[in-house]
Amino acid sequence: MRRNRHSAGAVEGRGEGDYLRARSHRQLPLLGYHKEVNAADYDPRIACPTLILRATEGTLSPDDRVLPENAVERMLKEIPDARCVPVNGANHYSILFQPNPARDDAVDNFLSRLNP
Repeated sequence: MRRNRHSAGAVEGRGEGDYLRARSHRQLPLLGYHKEVNAADYDPRIACPTLILRATEGTLSPDDRVLPENAVERMLKEIPDARCVPVNGANHYSILFQPNPARDDAVDNFLSRLNP
């Protein structure tokens, strides 16, 4: 692919506006953008209280965790005002889509701390 000399990182025929209009990072390859991003590089820049909900079960097997303990430890060190709540009995899918009173309580407690 040839690069457009007027738009750094853009594919010829695609402008910077295409990049800005992409609704998610998944659409970028469709527009010709193939930039690797390490989300951990942005952790220290997070300037608001952060709640990390960690599913304790694997998705496909017991050790198939999307967010391993060492990643959580790193996030807690690097993100100012971050806290983690393990959600027992949940995996990466069920933590979002299945009813879970522990998850709901964690979110309620976190939000009430922000707005007493």
